[in-house]
Amino acid sequence: MSIRKLASTIAVIGLLGLGAQTCSAFSLGGPALGFQSGNFGYGRLGLSLVRVGALTYNAQNLGEEYRINVPTIYYTYDNSFLDYFGAKGVQEIDKAVAYFNEIPPYSSMSANLGEIPEDATRENFKAGALQLTDLKSYAMYAIMAQLGLVSPEVHVWDVQSRVIPNGAACPVYNFYVIKRNFDPVTWEPTSYVNGTLYTLSWLISCTPDFSYVDPVPVDPLAYTYRSVAGANAVDGFYLTGLTRDDIGGLRYIYRPDNYNREQLPPDVFAGLGGSGGSPWLPVVSTNTGIGAGDTTALRSGIDQLKFVRHDYDSLMGTFFQGLTNNFTVQVVTNSGVVNQSFSRAVLQPDMIFSAGFEPIDVGGGFTVLTSTDPQTQSINAGGTVNGPGSLVIGNSRGSIDIRFQKVGPFFRASSPSFLSEASLAPVWRWGSFDGTTNEPVLYPSGASIKELERSVLGR
Repeated sequence: MSIRKLASTIAVIGLLGLGAQTCSAFSLGGPALGFQSGNFGYGRLGLSLVRVGALTYNAQNLGEEYRINVPTIYYTYDNSFLDYFGAKGVQEIDKAVAYFNEIPPYSSMSANLGEIPEDATRENFKAGALQLTDLKSYAMYAIMAQLGLVSPEVHVWDVQSRVIPNGAACPVYNFYVIKRNFDPVTWEPTSYVNGTLYTLSWLISCTPDFSYVDPVPVDPLAYTYRSVAGANAVDGFYLTGLTRDDIGGLRYIYRPDNYNREQLPPDVFAGLGGSGGSPWLPVVSTNTGIGAGDTTALRSGIDQLKFVRHDYDSLMGTFFQGLTNNFTVQVVTNSGVVNQSFSRAVLQPDMIFSAGFEPIDVGGGFTVLTSTDPQTQSINAGGTVNGPGSLVIGNSRGSIDIRFQKVGPFFRASSPSFLSEASLAPVWRWGSFDGTTNEPVLYPSGASIKELERSVLGR
């Protein structure tokens, strides 16, 4: 289920890991440290076809989490997405967002998260035969990264450093290996993800120079790479929701008793704006911005994030009607928790779903989705120490662009029998499908685009 590009001179060395007794895990995202380089396999296009942050956004240790600290995220679609995916594509992304809106408050969940399934991946065999990649599932992957999580499978084991012993040369190294994968109940480092135990294998190359570890299931028959944060479902696989390790990671970050000293976004104002206490008010200019020092406090986690769709004018237009969102946040002061009221002037979408052509490396695979790098902010030691910190959202950072590959139907013609259409083999295409007997929807879809055009004026 993944595309791997391995250079020459590869040494593969098996090493059994010592697995914990728990069965799920999560990996926290944040700004990359100096050792998290391409030489050590960070940011590689290996287990994922999704580009979010690449080398700038990578796995963090406990206590180094980054999170959104406003309760509402506004999203929409631009013309490039609407023109390519049409009304059906919009419906599928709305379904993806709905999975996140259905998450109950993290404080209401059981201690062991036993109510959450460990596997939310299913397969549609016809879609697999057509080499279709599910649009909805990949939107979920991109959203997960923007909320502060990265692939737990990839970071069961990570390389921290390497040295060449005296008298030796590549590929003979001594390595220091770390774990950035944590159990959602105990928060201890673990080698399990959604019930599957992983060990590792070494991938070492001298030209080009890289040395990193790949996750390998101890049980070759086990279900693997099933986390939503891992972004692994292709060729007929699709998601039916979030898994236990995904929910566990989000709970760790956003639970109310996770107190972090952090600063609210610059577009947040003291008190309630507009003419009353409603969270849906036109933007007004009577609010006075509070200083950076006033927004810095020891805050609890949001407990429940909500995504709200707020479209451009006439759906396919370019004018975004601003609004004011009122909310309260909990702040710790004098050994107690108090509520503070704020207003956020929303002058642009927080998140935009779009479509565009992404470069294709025919020899080694290609990216089907890119997303704006998560923008991090930390007030610890002038931002020189990783986490905890904030994932900035709002007018001050610009809209997050989640961009889907729009190369269209993609085929391979292999030498020497490429002289006729009969030799073409399908490689990849966007689709939407589920577990019913309904035919998969392929993109671009003329019928879906016509339906969208009819809905512009509300018909």
